Order: sequence, then C-alpha cells, then structure tokens
Amino acid sequence: MSDNAPNRRWPTLVWLILSQLFYLGLLIPWSVVSMMSIMAFDSGTSPQAVLFVGAVWSYPIWPLIFSILAWVAYARRNDRLAAVWTSIPLGLVILAVTILLVLAELGF
Repeated sequence: MSDNAPNRRWPTLVWLILSQLFYLGLLIPWSVVSMMSIMAFDSGTSPQAVLFVGAVWSYPIWPLIFSILAWVAYARRNDRLAAVWTSIPLGLVILAVTILLVLAELGF
C-alpha cells in the first residue's frame, strides 16, 4: 500500500462524519414528530395511520443500519460503497420532505 492512501480517504471520512452528525441532529425534530404522530389515530385506526406512524417511528433505525454498513465498508477500504451507504438515508429524508411539501401544497 502506498503512503498516499490515507490522503485519498479523507473526503470519505469527512462525509461519513458530517452525514452522521446531520442524522443525529435530525433526531431532535424527529422526537417531536414522533410524539405528534400518535394523533393520526384520533379518528380511529386506519391502514394509512398505521403506515404513517410506522414510517415515522422507524426513522432512527434506517440511519443506524446504513451507518453501520458504511463504517464496515470504510473499514474494508471500500470508500465508494461507504459513501453510498451513508447517503441512502439522506435520499430518504429528501424524498420524505418533498412528499410532505407537495401534499401540503395540494391541501392534504
């Protein structure tokens, strides 16, 4: 292995740390949203309410799983895969926010 290997790996390491700090920061608004999500059952139990609450409550699990996969890939020196694994939850967050904004715009 060459001496330049650690120098080429630092962008991946920085991305892993920054993305996971971002996911950690998202737990603050998530805690409020998770407490409020129970109100989906105010008008009774429905499949939509169950899916909504399940999706909200499962949020912390996904970044945790993908973070573990990313660090394992990074430890195995597969930097590209590590960057992909740690970016998947970010894509899910962007998708969820986009859907919520579109639904709010449509009046749902």
